[in-house]
Amino acid sequence: MRCMPALARRAFVGISVFAVFMGGCGSTKGSAQPSTGTFALPPAGNSVASLEATARAWARAFLVGSVDDIHALQGPECKNDSGTTIPVSTVNLYARGLRAALQKKLGRRPDRIAVIRVDTRNVTSTTGEALVVYDL
Repeated sequence: MRCMPALARRAFVGISVFAVFMGGCGSTKGSAQPSTGTFALPPAGNSVASLEATARAWARAFLVGSVDDIHALQGPECKNDSGTTIPVSTVNLYARGLRAALQKKLGRRPDRIAVIRVDTRNVTSTTGEALVVYDL
C-alpha cells in the first residue's frame, strides 16, 4: 500500500498475504459486502498502542469496510490532487469483487476472518512497522 494512515506513517500493515492469494484470480461471485457504517478511528499518537490500533483498523476496513472507512484512515499524503477520480460505485464494485475472490480462495467470508495479533517493530516517534496476523 502506498498510502498509509497519518497516525502510523510508513507503517507496514501485513495485508500482503491477501495479495498472494489474489494472484491470478479472475472474476468471482460472493456475498461479502462492505459495512454500512463507519468505524471508530484509532487513537492519535505515535505509541505502539496507536500503531497496533491503526493496523487493526486498516485490517478491518480492508476486509469489510466501506470506501468511507478506508478514506477516513488515509492521511493527507493520500489526497488526490491530480483532478482525476474513480467513481465511488466503481470502487465499491472493485471492493466487492476483491472480497468475493478472498472468500473463494480462503473458503471463508471476509467478515469471519479474525485478527489474531499485531506484531510491531522499529517504532519511533515518527515511524513504525506493524504486521497483522490473521486466523486463516
